[in-house]
Amino acid sequence: MGIPIWHWTKDENGNEKQHTTWLHKGCVLADRERNYCDDSDFYAIFWDEEQQRVTEWTYGTTSAHAPRSCIVDATPEVVEKALDYLLREAEPFVREWLEKEQESLRNRIAVGAYVEVTGGRKLPKGTKGYVAAVMENDFDPANKRVALQVGDQMAYTYQNNLTVLEPNRETLNELGRLYQPHVFPYYVRQWAMNEASRWTIRYDWRPVLFRLAAERYPELREEKAVWRPYQPR
Repeated sequence: MGIPIWHWTKDENGNEKQHTTWLHKGCVLADRERNYCDDSDFYAIFWDEEQQRVTEWTYGTTSAHAPRSCIVDATPEVVEKALDYLLREAEPFVREWLEKEQESLRNRIAVGAYVEVTGGRKLPKGTKGYVAAVMENDFDPANKRVALQVGDQMAYTYQNNLTVLEPNRETLNELGRLYQPHVFPYYVRQWAMNEASRWTIRYDWRPVLFRLAAERYPELREEKAVWRPYQPR
């Protein structure tokens, strides 16, 4: 039936009569509640056909005379539209996250990385060497102490004074995995799955999501990307 909205009218005698109007019929994906210290708000997650997007609307509260529940009635066609929207919505977030993750790995100070001194006063700027050890810094835990192998000598500085010229082998392997073709669509699908896990529709939408993701991203069309429900032995 959708999302209830209450309104009142008066008859010729001045008596009020309550009416209920149901909005977004066949489009409600979830009926959720936000709990606060003293009261709660009730909100619906639904597919907005006019704006072609998934959105939320707070329709009720315990702090006033208002509705306390809506009817989750999304049709399979609406669920498919909403899942396709989540896949499209996830792309910029996942792309930004992957770029930050790749940048973080490229700049990781780890044993075996080839680095250059670009800050600080103890070591001359431009000094290059391999990271021999990374140690804790009790005064600034985010800026760890680093032991550098510079030729036959050992030098010590802090990681904020270093720039990575070449990551170590483990970091390069991690970077290589992030650049594989299936990684981006995989995390897009996972982001969409996490968002859709808030829905309270009564049937399993995950096979639909996996099918849509495979249609959208050819990299996910291998057998292992097909959704399989858990089957206990």
